[in-house]
Amino acid sequence: MNAEQVLGSRKPGDKADLGAYVRALAEAGLHIVLVEPNAKAPLDMRSPAARREDDEVAQAAAKAAGNPRWANVRSSAGVHLATTDTDRLDAYVAAAGKRYGVDTVNLGVEVGRSRLVIVDADNGADVEAFQSAHAAEAGETITPTVDTPGKRDASGTWVHKDGGHFWFTVPEGVELPEGTGAYTVDGWTAYYADRQLLIAPSERPEGPYTWRGGIRPLPTWLHARITAQADVRTAKAAERMATMGDSPIDTWSAATPWADVLEPRGWVDSGRVSNCGCPEWTAPGPHDSHKSATAHDLGCTDGRYDGANGHAPLHVWTDNPPDGIAAYVRKFNTRTLSKVQYIAWTDHAGDLDAACTALGIPYSDEAGAIWDVAEAVLDVPVASTDPHDPELMRQVFGFSPVTAHLLEQARIRLVGPWSALLVALAHATVLTPWWVRLPAIVGGDASINSLVALVGGSGAGKGISAGGGGVPILSWHRDPTVDDGLIDAGQTVDDALTPITVGSGEALATLFRDWRKVPHTDEDTGKVTERLKLVTIRRAAWVDFSEIDQVTALMRRESSTLSSELRKLWDGKALGVHTKSVERRSEVAAFTYRAAVTFGVQPERAEPLLAGEDGGLPQRLVWVSTSDPAVPDEDDGVPDTLPVPAPSWKRTGDDEYVYMGVTETVRKQIRADRRAVQREAAGALTGIDAHRNLVRLKLAAAVAVLHGRADVTDPDWELAGLLLEHSDRVRAAVRKSITTAHKAAHEARGAADVHRAEGERATRDKAIEAAAVSIHGYLSKRKGTVFTTRDIKASGKPGSPRRLYCAEALAVLVDEGAVCHGPDSHTKTTTYQWNADRGAES
Repeated sequence: MNAEQVLGSRKPGDKADLGAYVRALAEAGLHIVLVEPNAKAPLDMRSPAARREDDEVAQAAAKAAGNPRWANVRSSAGVHLATTDTDRLDAYVAAAGKRYGVDTVNLGVEVGRSRLVIVDADNGADVEAFQSAHAAEAGETITPTVDTPGKRDASGTWVHKDGGHFWFTVPEGVELPEGTGAYTVDGWTAYYADRQLLIAPSERPEGPYTWRGGIRPLPTWLHARITAQADVRTAKAAERMATMGDSPIDTWSAATPWADVLEPRGWVDSGRVSNCGCPEWTAPGPHDSHKSATAHDLGCTDGRYDGANGHAPLHVWTDNPPDGIAAYVRKFNTRTLSKVQYIAWTDHAGDLDAACTALGIPYSDEAGAIWDVAEAVLDVPVASTDPHDPELMRQVFGFSPVTAHLLEQARIRLVGPWSALLVALAHATVLTPWWVRLPAIVGGDASINSLVALVGGSGAGKGISAGGGGVPILSWHRDPTVDDGLIDAGQTVDDALTPITVGSGEALATLFRDWRKVPHTDEDTGKVTERLKLVTIRRAAWVDFSEIDQVTALMRRESSTLSSELRKLWDGKALGVHTKSVERRSEVAAFTYRAAVTFGVQPERAEPLLAGEDGGLPQRLVWVSTSDPAVPDEDDGVPDTLPVPAPSWKRTGDDEYVYMGVTETVRKQIRADRRAVQREAAGALTGIDAHRNLVRLKLAAAVAVLHGRADVTDPDWELAGLLLEHSDRVRAAVRKSITTAHKAAHEARGAADVHRAEGERATRDKAIEAAAVSIHGYLSKRKGTVFTTRDIKASGKPGSPRRLYCAEALAVLVDEGAVCHGPDSHTKTTTYQWNADRGAES
């Protein structure tokens, strides 16, 4: 049977007698690779002996090619294990049956060696885009060869739906270019080399891959597009190589593919590519997604990376990379690194020089000029420091319909989209019931209370970030029959989301519990009177300091408790003070309230918030910009409101608290980062990042609530990481503004300060000179006598230069040789005497 007949012989999901089916596919000319059950990651089912044999073959080839590191070479795995060798496939299927169960694994086809081009369209719109392109070029309508099951995220929302694969055979005599093996445009990707796609009867949790049939010859127009893209890459590389002036690192990097760096260290080529057309790799160890990193290469369509000099980077997606790379990410707060950087941090604890030495990369040219190793290694586009970087905004505001709505409405209302999003997350925090906690991952239970600094010029739009023009961006739907944490205090949603300002740290407690007159019935007489009683008046509050100057004034008050009370509020600890006077007491127990605090911050006036690092306040803050440099010129759209459903917290009357769920991936990262701190490892989260993971977890929890979920998912955690990236960039810009303001203030003091300082120095110099003359005369009259500094100082009149500048004058005299140390000088007591040899000359 031919390939189409074999593929059409199976019903969706039918994996009975999988070994015979795999053998038939191989005999039909398809190179098959086994894939994890219900997933897309290729399996390496080789026996240890077979793997050693393959490694020896790869090492022999590397040695023959002159590779000085041939002994470190390992055979390719992942998609490169695809084969038509039926004996090998029989062995793989048998091994997979023992490991995973009989007939459970998925199957993939490697396109290049199978002489196929497969177009992958993830969504219905992508299918239509390819169909339209083919109809315009070839004049015919085609349907997908395979219906794909789509993909849901952790919350159950479809991220891919109604997609399909279009199969094309490559005719004899037609060749495709070498390279990344993928051509991407308009939402669809044509795979043609070293790439693997799932085939029927493979399954994913969303459903099976369904074979529809209809393999066609490769269209001329698609072949032409793939070839044209490769020609552009080749020309670009030639142009770059002709002008770049190779350094030894450039030469090494250009000659070393990412596969040679990653495979020996346990990474596996997933057989998939990112939107830019570059391959995705799976890191060593268990991972929920095959996409641990994207290895960018020549021809990357991302637009940021030019790989002609070999330095197109690896971008790490997983939160569980190998230890060395995790340390790199923590230290530099970037997930992008070059090949030499990867080897330095994986094999040499971050030592670039050691990595270059081990790789045989010289440090100097024939003339002895030293190569700038760091500069060459870092010949990767520097990670953006722009808080409004378009790629960062795309990832954040493209997260969900809610974030997309916030971006659209912020621009309609001419407010900052970042501040609109963070205020929405603050509202989500405020409306999370007080009895909801984050679980104890490191230390004890945690609160989701938050602190947010909204950074921008005066009147930058923080206030209307949450609403604007009377039409709110979001509306929060609450079920009045369900305990939402507000009912027992008689609060409404509107009350909870009305910003309140306090005048001291102690006043924070009075937001939640305060003295009120309440009815009191005398047990004996039955008479009802009013008495003062400390009662709960709120469970949730949005505390807002609209101007940072207000916070500065409060913090500078003598015995101010504002900073410490804010830190306690963030931690969910008890608030208030216990005074001798009962009437002045105002105490709120830990974990009995919910709060979010926002600060309106002008960058150059933000020093009070940053100055408290020793106390821990800056470490707890999320910094967000209120501006929008990319706001469109045109007014397009009208204010609109998106309803936000409340999560189902599933609290029963017996529950004291409810805990938000956190995935195992997040737990592992938080605990691994904590171990790094305890070990004092390089790049560990200390200093300004001491609370980084808890800040991130609080953000992720707010993201979940904003989307109606009661549990933190991996995508929530990823989005929280992107929000912290924005926060880091805003905080760095604030620090720069403060430094600039200080410099301007110093310069504003003008020449008068400089002249005054110069005059003071001149006066001091004259006084030291006078003291030296006086001391020299004193010692010269007492030749041979040894004096201590105290003796010499005491010999001068009160207020004289000899007394005021004795030490400085002695230093000058010793330096000139007019005075020398006495013979009994030691570490505790230094003595001086007139130098008989030089004194007369002085």
